[in-house]
Order: sequence, then structure tokens, then C-alpha cells
Amino acid sequence: MQNCLQLSGFFVDANAFAVTEYVLTAAQLVVEQHEQRCNEQQQQQQQQQQQGAEEPQGLHVLDADVRANLLLAWAKLYLYRLVASHKVHVEGGHIKTPYASPSALPEMFRCVDLLVCLLLPPLCSSHTQVQPQST
Repeated sequence: MQNCLQLSGFFVDANAFAVTEYVLTAAQLVVEQHEQRCNEQQQQQQQQQQQGAEEPQGLHVLDADVRANLLLAWAKLYLYRLVASHKVHVEGGHIKTPYASPSALPEMFRCVDLLVCLLLPPLCSSHTQVQPQST
């Protein structure tokens, strides 16, 4: 998770906004899937406790700072996009980026399912659409 956030910082500093969104979406999906598994496991543990079974060890809930760091990374992306937009449209400047889109990444860094969610959100379930969650 922290690796995705570090990568997003690198790419946003390079004005690679589409790639930053790609990386943050991957991090968002990891968080959501982990939380879903934690909720399922918690329900199973409650059922087992009601039946008198021992309390098993399970997945750890993500710390609040992890979700906060993810939201901060989304905010940084939006801020940098606004600054770049101002530079291009108001100041008449030019923005250089080494990776214009996730498809410009080397093959080993791409995830086809994630690209589909970025390019065609209606084909993905509601939890995989590219939108940060508010707390």
C-alpha cells in the first residue's frame, strides 16, 4: 500500500497524472478489498464465538493513517492537476510528462483489469470506479 502511495508521489511530481490516477486506483482497490475481507472475517468470528469456538487470529484492520494517506495522495493529484491546468490555460505554458497514460508504462507495470476500470468505468462494479472515498 505504501509503495503505491510512494509511486503516486513520484508520478504526480513528474506531471504524469493519468499514471498517478492508475496507481492510486490500484491502492484504492487494495484497501477496499482488504476491508471487505476484514468485514467478512469479522462476521465469521462473531458466528464462531456464538457457537463457543476459540477466537482465531485474523486480518488486521488498516490503520486510519493508511486511509488518510490515500486521501491525501488523491488530494495532491487534484491540486497538481489544477496547478498544471492553470499553467497551460492561463499562463500559456507547456507541461512535459514522460508517461501520458497508463498504456505508456512498460508491460510489466500494467494491469488490464485496472485499465478497463479507468477507461470504461460502467463495465466495472461500483467499488472499482475511480473515485476516492470520503471519510
